[in-house]
Amino acid sequence: MNMCKRWSAVVACALLSLFLTVPGTLYAKGKGKGKGKGKGAEKKEDKEDKGKGQDKGKAKGKARRPGKGWMPPGLSDKDKAEWVDGVPPGWGKGKKTGWDGGDLPPGLGKQEGKAKGKPGKGKAKHGDDGGDEDKPAQKPIEKTEEKLPPGSETWDENRKKSFVEELKEAMAKVRKVVKRAKNISEEDAASAEVSVEQAARHGVPADKAASFVEAALDKGLKGPDIEKSTRAMAYGADKGADYDKLGESTKAAMDEGLTGDDLARSIYAEIVASTETK
Repeated sequence: MNMCKRWSAVVACALLSLFLTVPGTLYAKGKGKGKGKGKGAEKKEDKEDKGKGQDKGKAKGKARRPGKGWMPPGLSDKDKAEWVDGVPPGWGKGKKTGWDGGDLPPGLGKQEGKAKGKPGKGKAKHGDDGGDEDKPAQKPIEKTEEKLPPGSETWDENRKKSFVEELKEAMAKVRKVVKRAKNISEEDAASAEVSVEQAARHGVPADKAASFVEAALDKGLKGPDIEKSTRAMAYGADKGADYDKLGESTKAAMDEGLTGDDLARSIYAEIVASTETK
């Protein structure tokens, strides 16, 4: 009888020990699995978040920065030839439209002792020739077919007149910016006007071109850099570029400190990325 009581006590103790030990072990294992799964999930989420922050080499909120030598796709042979050593071109280093065949504005040509409209060299501050600072660096816009942008073949006369008026307003806006700018050379002032006019003729909305030029002048960009960037903007005209969004991204790029060739390439790259998915 005593033996039975002893065995009963032993069995009871064993069962009690098992009851207390097994749940704890199972809980610990379950907790360990949970941790491992959590880490894996966290890593996966981290990767997904990093993936969202990347857009074909562009971190979210950062300007696109293609390397030197990069060229946008779809350029004509003529355009490719102007990308000498991978450097984005401006609107041309030679003759400027509206200067009677000269390669300098009339005011600067006079100052250098040249006949009106003839090539000359040297630099001058805008307005230093004693003339009216509001005087256009180029001849007034004329309403001729050759001065209208691509696609204007289907425009009626009212639409053509509207384009000319919009361009005049944009040019006037830029002249006011040039007038208040400090230490701007006449060459840079002329480039600012050329940039707006040429960009508009190549399909960029005139007001968007003028807004960019205004922002670029405020940032201290020089004429050649402004020409390169406005020509880059024109690259998207036949690709359905959203010029409101492009204006925002370009302003952000300038805020990040991009200038010159880097800024122009950034604009080209932004157009490529935003239009290739359409």
